[in-house]
Amino acid sequence: MKTLGIRALGDLQTEAPPAAVSAAEPSSGVAERAGLGRPSVGVQSPGVRGWAPAQAALLATSADLVRSARAVSEALNRQHGVTGSGRAILRELVTHGPLTVPALARGRGVTRQRVQTLVSALVEAGYVELVDNPAHKRSRLARSTARGLALLERLERREREELALLKVAVSDAELRRAVAVLQAVSEAFADHRPSAAS
Repeated sequence: MKTLGIRALGDLQTEAPPAAVSAAEPSSGVAERAGLGRPSVGVQSPGVRGWAPAQAALLATSADLVRSARAVSEALNRQHGVTGSGRAILRELVTHGPLTVPALARGRGVTRQRVQTLVSALVEAGYVELVDNPAHKRSRLARSTARGLALLERLERREREELALLKVAVSDAELRRAVAVLQAVSEAFADHRPSAAS
């Protein structure tokens, strides 16, 4: 099965946003309340709810970016008759090969029933097919069809075309630096374990 090697807007489709992102307020509100405007990275002043203002603004701005990118992705998905969640399931199948509904559900942290609904819709549209599972007679494998792969490639091509139209007034070097900053913050969250409540 062919694996698409690009990261796409569709990768932003999740069942629920991470807690840190969903709880963040729009960046303008956080920045105004923190008296920030546009902070520079590395500000070490007292923060909003215990955060350094620059860190709070980064999280809030990241949440805004994810929401805006998701809206564009969802609009493109709707043009092709698929939901963001359905597309995410399809991408899992193209990337990892045939999977059972329970395995898809575990990987996404959602209920089996939710994934079954999505898979059933994809099967009905001809993007996914159910095949026998040699490892388990009662739990069939969901597998992308050629039509499903073609849809995913078409959606990702359309996203690349839309991204090329974006007027972003920053250089490639600045974008790469932004990626490095966001990766560092993301890794810090991944490694962090909340302290016990006092």
